[in-house]
Amino acid sequence: MILTEDILQAYEKSTLTFSKYLSSYVTVLNKYISVLGKASTLKNERSTLIKYVKKLRFFNDCIVRFDIREESANRNIQHLITIIGSFFIKYLEIIDLLNYFFTQSLQNEILTKTLNSKLLLPPSAIKSIEDSHNHFVKFAQWIIESINFDSSLLQLEVIQFNLRIAIEDKVDLADTDNIFLQEVIAVESEDEYVKLILQWTDILGEKVSTLNAQFHGASNQWQECVEPKKK
Repeated sequence: MILTEDILQAYEKSTLTFSKYLSSYVTVLNKYISVLGKASTLKNERSTLIKYVKKLRFFNDCIVRFDIREESANRNIQHLITIIGSFFIKYLEIIDLLNYFFTQSLQNEILTKTLNSKLLLPPSAIKSIEDSHNHFVKFAQWIIESINFDSSLLQLEVIQFNLRIAIEDKVDLADTDNIFLQEVIAVESEDEYVKLILQWTDILGEKVSTLNAQFHGASNQWQECVEPKKK
């Protein structure tokens, strides 16, 4: 496949969408850090969130500074997708770890130490976190494998884990609702590749918008919980 101008523009749009996804986490985590600062029993959990925010900010700075056109000077699409795919995968693996801490262990610690359920993530927010992450993971797999590019270094753990379990359980991979098990079909042309990237990017943009709305509702709930009541 040839690296065309349209593919470059599609890559730029997809990296921007990843940046917006990352920024949504930075914003809500900063708000959570502020709220948890009012609970002395949650110092360790708050410190962990601060560490994640620093890491996500660093990744976001990297993707914002990344010059796709400079990296594409040799017009080698495999070279470019290796760089972009590696970043997407590194970022998503960190988000996977963060999501586990954010939606499970942190929530348990907050409830145990404060007995205040209003400081927790609403179930709808957790559902949106999982749904958006699943779609970003699948897109990262698709954007690499749909051009018949395969590398053991460009694999996502959650996809490989689901595949291994499915094979052990003899799941029919041709008939499954599990997004991680759905086959990636190779594109037939540069135009098809661009069209599908843009469609994917639109879907991911909608997922980020929904996620931001859920985060906004959750942060309002937390803030109301810690603000002094007006007499």
